[in-house]
Amino acid sequence: MKFLHVAIIFATLAGAGILVKSAFKPKPIENPFPRESRAYLPYLEFAKRVDAIPDFGRKLRAVAANSAAPTDPAALGFEIAHNGLKRVDDAVLDRRLDLMIKLVEHVDLPTCAAMARADAAGAKKLAPKILRALENLPAEDIRAFFDLTTKAVEAELNAKPVPSIARSSGDAAMRNLGERFSDDERALLMRVVGYPNTVSDSSACWLIKTVFAEIKDMPAKERYTVSRMLTQAGDGGAR
Repeated sequence: MKFLHVAIIFATLAGAGILVKSAFKPKPIENPFPRESRAYLPYLEFAKRVDAIPDFGRKLRAVAANSAAPTDPAALGFEIAHNGLKRVDDAVLDRRLDLMIKLVEHVDLPTCAAMARADAAGAKKLAPKILRALENLPAEDIRAFFDLTTKAVEAELNAKPVPSIARSSGDAAMRNLGERFSDDERALLMRVVGYPNTVSDSSACWLIKTVFAEIKDMPAKERYTVSRMLTQAGDGGAR
């Protein structure tokens, strides 16, 4: 079964925390949250941690030196986190899945549907809406979100090895996930994945909410395998 659109948004959430508009300057990442927001302090702590990573600063300078256009440090951070999610351990992926399940309950129907339909470029445009939805979560979940995002940045900058997945294990896990759906549900799922613009917003949103929930309900070993497969598919495969 192919869950490419789910995989794209899975990986996109890794970097949503640093997709904020700014021009390239060697200064701290700007905080998009107002001071009264429960996300303000967790984000501030997160931004300081990322800014303090020596390799992040070196990466910024290297990109700026080789680009005629101004370099956006936030966009670069987003890219690093997106790429690094495939390198984190199972516990990080599993906690992120918990947060994703909660986040999709706090976006409106059009945004939820767009998450299911998004290609890589569209997924980046959704990140600010996902970031705003983060404010609805408990403070401990907000901190966890930014902590896990930092781990993805560090994993990518440190070139942490990408865990491998045995093909037999992956095929079995995906087959077992598919068996959790009825024939009608599988048909709808494949329509959403293969022809996302031909289904209603409610059907597209169903894909995001239902598939994530079913993955979470799988036995731990299979859940880790499916989560990692989706992450690597969203990145175009492991490197």
